[in-house]
Amino acid sequence: MTCETPFMMLDQDCLEEIFKLLRPGHGLRPLSLTSKWMRSRCKRILFERSFGHAHNIYKPDRLPSPSIWPYIRSLVLRGCFDTLAETDMDDPHADIMRRTEDVLSSALPSMPRLSSILLEDSVGSGVPWPILAIMLSAPQLRGFVLRSRLFRRDQPPPSNPSLHLAPLVSFSYTPYDLRPHPRSCSSEKRVLAILLSRLCKSLESLAIPSESAPFRLLNRWDWPRLRELSIEGHASRVLESRDPLVSVLSTMPHLRVLTLKLAYLPKQDLRAIWPQDEDRASLPWPELESLTISWAYPGDRIYDHLPASLRHLCLRNWPRSHSHYVRRLECLRTGVSWIGRMLMASDVLCILQRCRRVALERLDVEYKVDARDLELLRFIPTAFPNLRVLQVHRNRALHDFSPIPVEEITDLASALPHLRVLRLYLDPKHLVQNAYGGEPKVPAIEYMPVIQATISAVTRKAGPSLEYLCLLIWIGPSARWNVYRLERDADGRVEARYDRDETIDKVAGYDNNNDD
Repeated sequence: MTCETPFMMLDQDCLEEIFKLLRPGHGLRPLSLTSKWMRSRCKRILFERSFGHAHNIYKPDRLPSPSIWPYIRSLVLRGCFDTLAETDMDDPHADIMRRTEDVLSSALPSMPRLSSILLEDSVGSGVPWPILAIMLSAPQLRGFVLRSRLFRRDQPPPSNPSLHLAPLVSFSYTPYDLRPHPRSCSSEKRVLAILLSRLCKSLESLAIPSESAPFRLLNRWDWPRLRELSIEGHASRVLESRDPLVSVLSTMPHLRVLTLKLAYLPKQDLRAIWPQDEDRASLPWPELESLTISWAYPGDRIYDHLPASLRHLCLRNWPRSHSHYVRRLECLRTGVSWIGRMLMASDVLCILQRCRRVALERLDVEYKVDARDLELLRFIPTAFPNLRVLQVHRNRALHDFSPIPVEEITDLASALPHLRVLRLYLDPKHLVQNAYGGEPKVPAIEYMPVIQATISAVTRKAGPSLEYLCLLIWIGPSARWNVYRLERDADGRVEARYDRDETIDKVAGYDNNNDD
């Protein structure tokens, strides 16, 4: 009996499930090299996500080999596209744009399983309109992700575009958050409006930057299938809009996930999602399950009308308060101001008191300490006893060197009987000021006992369901999440073991490497 025989007894569906388990640990490629039979069975999974280069894409070896095109489901293109103004030194008379269009027009239809395209351009130069139109018109395409600028500022927008776009289910345009000014332009806003007006009927998931979002047009289009919406960036465009967000997003009746990551400048007035003077009987999203808000207006009517379907509430800063400190030099270089408007503990408490009739399973709060800090921590388990995941970012004032109440904070581990994941940020930012040239008020090493005390207290108080403790740890000038798996012996004693397994991100429900 050969080593292949056991595999040969399985059908292709079973084999592919095994291959999917092997791929994250880089075990699929070695297996595929064991024999021709095995490689032929692995191809659909091995090559379903393939990579190419946008720059000089018309040249050989810039796209994946044509021999694997039938297996590609997700195509990732990195780099920036060439334009008509650029020339190929080997062929000065070449029409680069035309050749680029020809290559894409030929390659994409030859990838029958292609369902998504991801464009990553760290330079942020933008995508020429003809190329964008070709990609979005591939009939088999269902998802499009762009991590760059949507449109080149040096090109005029299309005047009367004739488009036959694929019925995309997902469209995500998330440019770099610290991109320099101008963060958008009139051409990009027009292109995005054109695309959304044609995609609104089919989209189920949409992510767009606030600087380019057509707020005045969104409620003129019907969004019958939209389930997830994410808007992030400066809040200025929201403030310029005549209508509040509850009206702007009112034609999305089946919305289940709403993420609003908007940064207010220090002197900007906060605006409610649902103001007191907005005449509306109910929330336009009766199926809402997850709500993330990066600013919170305590008088917002939305907190009195949250639907019973809501399971996840996030009241946070954007970007996170600790990332303001970590990325300060980058902010200075790009000229982008990301000074957030953090809620006080008393504000969060007032908001949560209005939400207590909702059976939350996930709660994420970020606030600055005030006199009601401990009252807030005691209120959470009494109001939301069904929490499975809890994240608390507790920030102190810059010159607040008072002891961190570890015992009171870690009482959350025992007060919530169904809690599986507890994530804590205890704000040691003033301990690492030497990373930016200043002398630290307290040596950073003195913070480590606080971390150890937190771990010890959680293991001592952990309820029967608690599986993971995640702590934000400062390493020099940067911060990272350390994940500890709670293990119980036969006598019920709990021990916290540092877990290096990257798949913990999926278990805990957070991306520990990208918590902005």
